[in-house]
Amino acid sequence: MPQDASLKPATFEHEKHFVLDRDHNVKCVTCHVNDDYRRYTCYGCHEHTLQNVRAEHEKEGIANYDNCVECHRSADEEPASVASETAARNKSRERKQKH
Repeated sequence: MPQDASLKPATFEHEKHFVLDRDHNVKCVTCHVNDDYRRYTCYGCHEHTLQNVRAEHEKEGIANYDNCVECHRSADEEPASVASETAARNKSRERKQKH
């Protein structure tokens, strides 16, 4: 099947938004329902049900838990800035190992 020259490979760097590590290295449709990559949900797996997320956040006094990646950028529940730095370090290590 010939490829359309106007199509370009995806350049989205997932690690800038959410690090796909440990339990979060799943099929895209787990988080991006109906192939809609503009939106995501964290309620697609067994652990992150609306009831569990609500209970955990209310216990911590957090009322707004709709935008998970605002605070959670990895499975380690690190602050967003730490997770971003960790992803950058890991990517740098991977590049060095390839050479």
